[in-house]
Amino acid sequence: MLFEVLKPTVNVFTALVSAYGQSGVFCHTFSTIEDMKSVVDCKPDVYTYSVLISCYAKFRRFDLIERVLVDMSYSGIECNSVTYNSIINGYGKAGMFEQMENSLTDMIENENCQPDVFTLNFLIGSYGNGGKIDEDVQIFALVLINSTTELSGDKIGNHPKLLRMVQYDLFHHLIYYGTWSSSFVLSMICSTVLNAYHFLRRLLRF
Repeated sequence: MLFEVLKPTVNVFTALVSAYGQSGVFCHTFSTIEDMKSVVDCKPDVYTYSVLISCYAKFRRFDLIERVLVDMSYSGIECNSVTYNSIINGYGKAGMFEQMENSLTDMIENENCQPDVFTLNFLIGSYGNGGKIDEDVQIFALVLINSTTELSGDKIGNHPKLLRMVQYDLFHHLIYYGTWSSSFVLSMICSTVLNAYHFLRRLLRF
């Protein structure tokens, strides 16, 4: 066996879990997790479980996601923002908005992680694709953007991909929604743009 020659690591096992999951070979995903638990210094971590959840969400196997969450809880591993975002994105793409919102509530109530720009992107994309963008959702999204910007500040500059998303995707979406929003939402969009510029003006390039 290959592992008899090469020392297994968490990353190697996680890559194997991802390969099985992305291929839809679910019978081997949990068996690989169990194999990890039996190897010294190779216990599955939150990243391993997040990868697994993302694979299940891709195939809309939400029953298996619940099983993963139970296993994480039993192992004393808490969900992080990546885990929650994978679940939220999966439910959103499936049009399961109630479950998506429940997952968002769980994320907000978790003291160790909070919604971020990726969460917002998944929410807006899901509501938009489902034709459920109403004023309440817009207001909620704008409040979330403002909070994320204020809490992160110029630390967003430490994450180039996130900064590019803010500079190009975020502002593009704000301009788009501003063209057909109510005057109240439009005023909030203007406030959000100014707020982002205030905190990120040293980093943004127009």
